[in-house]
Amino acid sequence: LVTKYTGSNDYLQERLQHEQSVSLLHTQNWTHVILQAQKYSQSGSFLYHSRGAETWIRMAKSLGITPVLFPEHPQDGRLFEGEFIYNIHVDIANTEPACVSPVGLAWESAIKADNSLAYHAQDGNHAANTGELLTAMVMYQVITGDDASAIPYTDAVNEPEEVFNFLAQIATQTVLDNPPCNF
Repeated sequence: LVTKYTGSNDYLQERLQHEQSVSLLHTQNWTHVILQAQKYSQSGSFLYHSRGAETWIRMAKSLGITPVLFPEHPQDGRLFEGEFIYNIHVDIANTEPACVSPVGLAWESAIKADNSLAYHAQDGNHAANTGELLTAMVMYQVITGDDASAIPYTDAVNEPEEVFNFLAQIATQTVLDNPPCNF
């Protein structure tokens, strides 16, 4: 798996104007492109258009690349956001077919099952190591089709083996319950 960060933190719509991002999509031999940063209203009172995401999806598919939408995890204390953000991305994929990674749903399940783990960084928005590991496991299963629960443990993940196994089970079950690629 090769990843490349282009140095742009724009939303998907604005990123269409970022030459390095567009060029990278067209000049590399990618199997998947992960699309993150669909703008959404945290209050739910406003719906932003998804034309940027839809354009990226079409571009990826025209190049034979599988597009994977990456709905973000919920902020600390706002567990409902996982499903809310996931559904925004499902709506996009219903308009322009793409895979939708159930990252936020996995976070909801994990937090409900064991809220003693530190999923969030201190800012309450970004992921701590535990949350990053859970997200990585979900993305691994979405991209490879292999169960995250089959990933062998290594202490390099900086989590105890029982936490690793717990997260792997959550990731596996969440992806099985929410098939990401229905096209």
